[in-house]
Amino acid sequence: MSKRLLNLDTVTESIFGIQQYQYQNDSQTDTEYRRMLKVLTKAMQEELTKRQYDCMYAHYFENKTQSQIAKEMGIGAPTVNKHIKKAKERLLKVMRYSFRRLQ
Repeated sequence: MSKRLLNLDTVTESIFGIQQYQYQNDSQTDTEYRRMLKVLTKAMQEELTKRQYDCMYAHYFENKTQSQIAKEMGIGAPTVNKHIKKAKERLLKVMRYSFRRLQ
C-alpha cells in the first residue's frame, strides 16, 4: 500500500463534512484540518482491507471508473462498488469517532 498522503479534495470531502467544517470554523481550522487529513490517511492505510484500499485508491487517486477497476482486478463492477461503499462507511465511522464535531 502506498504511503502517499490523502488529499481530501480528491476523496469526497463532502462525505466527511470536513470541507464544510473547515469553512465554518475559523479558529484552529488549519491545525485541526491537518489532523483530520492525518487521521484519514492513517485510517485508509490501516482500517481498510487490501481490496477496499485498492478500489478506493484506483477510483479516487487514479480517476478510474468502476468498470476499469473491475477489469484490472478481475472482479465485477458491482463488487468494486461494494468495496468502495464499505470503505467509505468505515472511514466515515473512524472520522466521526475521532472528530465528534463531524456528527
